[in-house]
Amino acid sequence: GQVGHGLAGERTFLEKFHLLKCDLEVCISKLHALADHMDTTHETFTKTNVVVSSIAVVSGVMSILGLALCPATLGGSLVLSAAGNGLGLAAGATRALTGICKHLHNKKAQAQASSLVLIHGQGNGEAIGREALNALAVCKVLYQCRNGIKDIKKNINAFKTAKAHPRLAAAAKQFLTSDRVSAQSSRQVQRAFESTTLAMTKSARLLGAATAGLFLSVNLATLLKDWKQMKEGERTEAAKELRAQAQDLEEVLTELTQLYESL
Repeated sequence: GQVGHGLAGERTFLEKFHLLKCDLEVCISKLHALADHMDTTHETFTKTNVVVSSIAVVSGVMSILGLALCPATLGGSLVLSAAGNGLGLAAGATRALTGICKHLHNKKAQAQASSLVLIHGQGNGEAIGREALNALAVCKVLYQCRNGIKDIKKNINAFKTAKAHPRLAAAAKQFLTSDRVSAQSSRQVQRAFESTTLAMTKSARLLGAATAGLFLSVNLATLLKDWKQMKEGERTEAAKELRAQAQDLEEVLTELTQLYESL
């Protein structure tokens, strides 16, 4: 009886093998295709990050120049500060949104892969944590955009005020280059050019330049890292995982093929 059942099982396996082999080969091919797609997506986002990091570096340089040139050229300082703020705002928003888009692409690919084979991806708690971080990133971008636009408007309005009121501009220049200014002039400058480089004391400008310099060094390091990743063509961990799953299925297929040939 057991021999009969064994022979029946062998016949079923021999009859179904080619169909099973075809299904496994299709699954393996799709996993490799998904992994290649994730690598291509990763490369695209890395190139985007290189551009974004470059913009952030230029933004930092403009911000430092805006602070440094303030006593010498009031209008130029305001223009540089506004441009630096605008570029920094664009870079920060783009980097955050790029990270979110990359996560969503990877999540979609992993969902497709999980429908092919049972894979061990992110735990539920980790996935929820990632979604929460994405939500916080969006909120942060919106907050920074709102504040950044306000700062840019202040610099533009200050530029218009300085051009329209030469005496007020002269008072601002005296405020920037000398500590010996009247309290009235100081108040006028603060009211007219509030939150811009024209209303900053020397110590505040030095602190601002130091802070901008720190962010510039961070952005330079990020740029070098992104550039290195792009040049080396680094593969994503998620894509490596999919290829590992494909390799596991290839080993299963090899073992089944050997069993089929032995029968």
